[in-house]
Amino acid sequence: MRKEADQVICSAHSLKIAKTKVGESRRKIALARERKPEALKVHLYMNILNTTSLTAREVCRVLTEVTRGKRIMTRSTIQSWSEIYHGLMPVEIDGWHLTLFNDCDTLDYCEYCMSPDRRVGSLETWQRYGTDPVELLSAWEREQLERLLNAL
Repeated sequence: MRKEADQVICSAHSLKIAKTKVGESRRKIALARERKPEALKVHLYMNILNTTSLTAREVCRVLTEVTRGKRIMTRSTIQSWSEIYHGLMPVEIDGWHLTLFNDCDTLDYCEYCMSPDRRVGSLETWQRYGTDPVELLSAWEREQLERLLNAL
């Protein structure tokens, strides 16, 4: 009987400690919210952005429309495609902001894209799924896009 009573007291004590720890955690979260509401807003905003990122297919569709003359592409830098030769070139396509990688006058990949509604996609996120927008283009579309980039 004594052993069972000791177990009940021990269990009650453990429960009290657990409740105290949960209460402390809740207080810490409440204090953090009071002190840094901006940090919480940024965290929530980043979570929203991460759930609505651009897919490689969406960006590929925009690049395809450029090659077919349905959209207009302009460069967002002073340097031309051939002057960059090996590096990143920012371009704008009807409100879409893209950063394309020029590898010795050859279009290699799309590093970054932001749509007019502020959704974002990047090479890092696209490679998780095994592709990037440039890889989805046909050979003709890729050649056409390189010609257009050279003409900017």
